[in-house]
Amino acid sequence: MQIDSLELDDAGTYHVIVKNSNASLQNVYLESEDIQLTVEPCMDITFFEHSLSSKCYGASISFDATSVTGGTAPYVFTIIDENNAQTELHGDNDKLLSGTYELLVEDNAACRKTLQKTLLIEAKENCDEHVITPNGDGIQDDIYFSQEGEGIVYNQFGQEIKVIALPAHWDAKDENENVIPPGKYVIVINGKDAISLKVAW
Repeated sequence: MQIDSLELDDAGTYHVIVKNSNASLQNVYLESEDIQLTVEPCMDITFFEHSLSSKCYGASISFDATSVTGGTAPYVFTIIDENNAQTELHGDNDKLLSGTYELLVEDNAACRKTLQKTLLIEAKENCDEHVITPNGDGIQDDIYFSQEGEGIVYNQFGQEIKVIALPAHWDAKDENENVIPPGKYVIVINGKDAISLKVAW
């Protein structure tokens, strides 16, 4: 007998009984002595910590991807949201929208372990979501629109800058992926709701 896959809960005391397939010999069987089965975790996480930085859209998460010990490198870090959608993280200011997630790590031998069962992401309070500073410092580099539908960004002269399928982040870039100049802009959502925007450096 061979057990191909074990869980930690499979640990315990076992014994084997061998019976004859002949019906007349069903009462004749062999029984082994008790066997104690110990199951070690496939990955032993002895150290892991992360930091969250609140943003207007939720937060960014940072961690040292080399800080995990145990298991077989390389490691893949993943979050699972409330809809079971999975997103791979890289540890360097990955952006997470507001919500509740499960944070997991998987090693090169397909061993997966939960690092944090409930990771709550909350948006920053009293935050001016209408200001974008796309200078790459990780602070207000973009803005998240949670509405569904279509958003059209215009400059102060009424010229169309970009059409965005919502919900989505907008990082102050035009249709050609060029960062737009500082100034005042507006996004019109679904042809009726207008939100004033300011791009600054």
